Amino acid sequence: MISTGVSLREFKRQYIRKWRLDDSVPEACKMLTDEKNMQENELVEILKPPSKYYAQALLERVIYHFTNPNGDYYRKTHKLLVKEGTKKNKIFVVDRKDSF
Repeated sequence: MISTGVSLREFKRQYIRKWRLDDSVPEACKMLTDEKNMQENELVEILKPPSKYYAQALLERVIYHFTNPNGDYYRKTHKLLVKEGTKKNKIFVVDRKDSF
């Protein structure tokens, strides 16, 4: 059987919904909003993914909620920055946008 990219994405989406892996995404977003600065490994601990593959998918959901206008935590006055930290560990920072 040959799988296409679309079928793999759909399978991933269905698996996440079936096992309710994304239930912790709102909690992670709230903590990131409150803390203003979190490392990737701290977010992964909150999200509790079953593997690295799903960890990346759940981190992308957190990023979506902050950067997309349809996201639950999107604010016109704030932005989410993803910076490189030590040992290839990303740092997520919620910061105010500069008003010009």
